[in-house]
Amino acid sequence: EEATAAAAATLGAVTTLAVDAGALMRAGGDGLDALAACVDGAWSALRAVANAAFIPDGYGKAVLLAPRPGDGEHASAARAALDNLARTTSIEWARHGVRVVAVLPGDATPDGAIAELVAFLASPAGDYYSGCSIELGAVGSS
Repeated sequence: EEATAAAAATLGAVTTLAVDAGALMRAGGDGLDALAACVDGAWSALRAVANAAFIPDGYGKAVLLAPRPGDGEHASAARAALDNLARTTSIEWARHGVRVVAVLPGDATPDGAIAELVAFLASPAGDYYSGCSIELGAVGSS
């Protein structure tokens, strides 16, 4: 956590943070270790960047990319935790102009669809989204 805070302090002007918590979960091993890596890692990155850049500047957006449902036995718990983190921090940090959204991809959601959504949320149009979670299914399927 200290390393994350130190890195965030060197970033300068930051307007958007995307945390791939799914990758954190997959890198965290199995079981509860994976869950902890996902949720604690996302929180550490979010808090560090918020304190170093978003809150002092009075503006910032964060996108928390949750693991896919098939990413492990605790993927559902991680998805719920990130949804809650987005809702809670968006309320607590609204006075600082910080907006937080959770993206919950499905197992068949193409990576390109996730990237397009993150780009949209990072754009000025994404300023209208905060404290919500966006569930994605398979794009283009019937």
